[in-house]
Amino acid sequence: MSQWSPLYLHPQQREIIRHLSQRWLWRSEFPTWVLLIVIYGGWFATLYFWQFLGRIPATVLLIWFTAWYMSLQHELIHGHPTRVAWFNQLLGTLPLAVWYPFGLYRDSHLAHHNHDHLTVPVDDPESYYFTDESWAKFSPWQRKLIQARNTFPGRLLLAPLLDIFQTLTGAYQAFRHLQLRNMAMWLIHGALLVPLFMWMETIGFSELYFVLAVSYPALALTKVRSFLEHQAADDPLARSVINEAALVWRVLFLNLNYHSVHHDLPGVPWYGLREIYLRNKHDYQQRNQQFVVRGYGEWLRQFWAKNVDVTVHPGVKSMTKTLAFPMYAINTADNDRLWQAVRTLLLERGLRVSSWNGTDLLAHWQSPELLLSQTCGFPLVTQLTDVQTVGCFHYTAPGCEGIHYRSFLVAREADAGKTLADFRGQRAVSNSVDSQSGYNALRKMVAPLSVQGRFFSETRLSGSHRQSLVALAERSADIAAIDCVTWALLQRHEPDVLKSLSVVGETPPTPGLPLITAGDASTVELLRDALHALVSEPQYQSVCEAMLIGGFSAVSREPYSLLLAWRDEAVELGVTRL
Repeated sequence: MSQWSPLYLHPQQREIIRHLSQRWLWRSEFPTWVLLIVIYGGWFATLYFWQFLGRIPATVLLIWFTAWYMSLQHELIHGHPTRVAWFNQLLGTLPLAVWYPFGLYRDSHLAHHNHDHLTVPVDDPESYYFTDESWAKFSPWQRKLIQARNTFPGRLLLAPLLDIFQTLTGAYQAFRHLQLRNMAMWLIHGALLVPLFMWMETIGFSELYFVLAVSYPALALTKVRSFLEHQAADDPLARSVINEAALVWRVLFLNLNYHSVHHDLPGVPWYGLREIYLRNKHDYQQRNQQFVVRGYGEWLRQFWAKNVDVTVHPGVKSMTKTLAFPMYAINTADNDRLWQAVRTLLLERGLRVSSWNGTDLLAHWQSPELLLSQTCGFPLVTQLTDVQTVGCFHYTAPGCEGIHYRSFLVAREADAGKTLADFRGQRAVSNSVDSQSGYNALRKMVAPLSVQGRFFSETRLSGSHRQSLVALAERSADIAAIDCVTWALLQRHEPDVLKSLSVVGETPPTPGLPLITAGDASTVELLRDALHALVSEPQYQSVCEAMLIGGFSAVSREPYSLLLAWRDEAVELGVTRL
């Protein structure tokens, strides 16, 4: 799921930020446009008039403007001053800082904003930590070099050199392994550097002097901000610092000293970060567990000779639980929007979540890390004895009423006039033997019609309702029971799948797909509160409508005992399987 999703402190903050974003200042992005003009104008003017200014004053100004430009590039990555990514890239592609292409920085930085992987080596490309394996491979002198880098002076003097070496190594690897995208970035970067250096030569400013006396110190200046900007902590919300820096640093770093606020709200423009922090100072310091510094001088004093312990990553315990809606993911974009909406509501209630991307549904539902998921009613009563039921959505699809849904009996259009009894001896297809809608419901329907426990000549398993419908269309099966919500979603998003098929009957209603958790009773109440908000708050109306969700009710396990009754009735009639 998207790493850009804002992590609000509470619902009131979301409304405050929405109100702030409607101000002319935020809507126009005027401060960022002014900043662009000042930085570009200041950089080029300083170079052009360097002889008039004098070498030393011009050098100092160029260091400032170049470091400031790198802060501006960060702002461009996060969608300011426009929401048009390619245009922002144009604004930040000119290599005023020399060392790396804008595109590489953008890709690396966006990966860094993966909330759950923050500081984790390999996963977080901006992490200063190492894995156990990497650290074990370092020689003693390499370890001493890294420890020296982890002092405050070392971060300014050594860290830029190590970063440049790593960047150039990456460039070499890109060309060696024909990584076309990265190669293109480097070629464009080089093509822009050539005329820039040629212009410097025409005005008598040494390119080598610029690289060594301007660009390198400017890169070093940015390391002031990133010194201990993140720490390894179990809670992702405690991994980013709040640095109450002086005005000059806030201006240079565009308020990124309030780094915890930035990581929680990556879409907020630089000129809004301080205001948001000051409005909620106590809450933010509580949220990041007092990872607060009173200015960069505190780091200088504390780590002048002592190195900060950023070597082997200590590992972090998961502070997040999984959230998933795997059952009706017909349209991935709509399902993701539902996930994001529920995630936001849960975060507002203090529940942090991560996505689930596995394939073993039963293991997912049985995991102690499960915060909220949707399962099928039949596994609930037969295999998921330890989970808590949270409730059930009300779906608006035909065949649904309140928390109840049903299955449609589907066959090819040529069989549209038939009844279920007419399919005796023919071939059925089901998504899974543990499916209520695709298997248990169909078994209940054919049990009274069976002879010696059999009705169909064979029953094949397809793996999903969609694949069952494909099997019908391809004539490898003759009838299937299909969840009516799935049928409605396919009608909306994949009508071609249903083109040659027809509904020939339907099952009685049963309670719909239950929402479940591995949490305790207090967690269940928080989840129910969030889901009631989902279906009642206007900002989520379009999300719910897209998924055919019309309401939510808290539901216990008891109504789902009906599914076991259906199974047992079929067994009494001699039908143990389709």
